[in-house]
Amino acid sequence: MRKGFKIFDADTHVSASAEALEPYLSSRVRELVPDLDERKVPIKIGLAGEVRQEPYRHNYRLGRGGGAGGLGGWGGSPPRILGEAAPRENAQRRSQQFMGTKFPTDGGV
Repeated sequence: MRKGFKIFDADTHVSASAEALEPYLSSRVRELVPDLDERKVPIKIGLAGEVRQEPYRHNYRLGRGGGAGGLGGWGGSPPRILGEAAPRENAQRRSQQFMGTKFPTDGGV
C-alpha cells in the first residue's frame, strides 16, 4: 500500500494467482466479469517446470485466443519464431529446463 492506494503488478511479468488476487477484487470487477470463477485454470506446472500437486492454485484466463476453451494463454497456439511471418508447420512448444537444485517457493518467482 502506498498513500492509501493498493497496488498490484498487472503487466504479466509476475502472474499472481487467483487466490492471491481474490481478496482485493471489487464488486465492480465481479459485476463486469460475472463468470470469473469459471475462468480459473489450475497451475499444474510451476515457472521452473516443476509438476505441482493438488490442491492447485489457479490463474485467471481472460480474453479471447487460441488456447483451451478459446481463452488463450502461453501454449494455446503454435509457437512463433522471431522474424518469421507464420508459425512453422508441426512446430512443438518446449518448456524450459530448470537448472537449480531447489524449486522456487510456491507463489514466488
